[in-house]
Amino acid sequence: MACVCVLGSAGDGAEGSSCLLLAIAFLLTSLTNLSKAWRDRFDALFFHEAARTFPERFAELARGVHTLEEMGGFFYTINIVAAVVSTASILAAIFVPSGSNLQIAWQLLLAIAVLFMISSAVNASKFVRDSMEEGSIKPTPQWRAIVVASVVVSLVAVFGIEANICTKGMVSNRLCALLYIGSFWVLGSVITLSKITRDRDEKRRAAQKADLAAATANSAS
Repeated sequence: MACVCVLGSAGDGAEGSSCLLLAIAFLLTSLTNLSKAWRDRFDALFFHEAARTFPERFAELARGVHTLEEMGGFFYTINIVAAVVSTASILAAIFVPSGSNLQIAWQLLLAIAVLFMISSAVNASKFVRDSMEEGSIKPTPQWRAIVVASVVVSLVAVFGIEANICTKGMVSNRLCALLYIGSFWVLGSVITLSKITRDRDEKRRAAQKADLAAATANSAS
């Protein structure tokens, strides 16, 4: 992504600096999420095996998972900031005057498409979790069709509009790179934030159920 910004056009300028900073932020966010995903996979395998081997200590294991999640507040904050900053960055790139020939109609159309993509990404994240999670109410075929269609239409709208305004020379090469990178960053940040928000809520409810089951068992004995 950073190479795209550097090779987009020659010379210095605010667009080039913004594009490079956005690419670096996208890279750092992606690496942070990748490292967290590896750590979460190890934790999931470990606690699954521990719960299978020591079922009588399930309540303690569930509380341990909840404690680890509470300690991960900094990671959650990073993704909230990434989602907010990425959305603000691409909207600023669309509307802030930069000497381009982009008309207000194209600006509004692209902004609406980006917001539609954000909404579709949140629904898609929930749809995937509901489809894979055991014991959850599975999405109906109608809802599946709506989610898939909204994701496809939103992605085609965002990147199609960006490709159209870039190929017609309405904006500079660096601003084109800024829009493309910003769109990918918004998409990744929103999906990740939606996922970890759902994970936090599920782990919190699991810990509460485990505490309630332990309290019931202790009172019964």
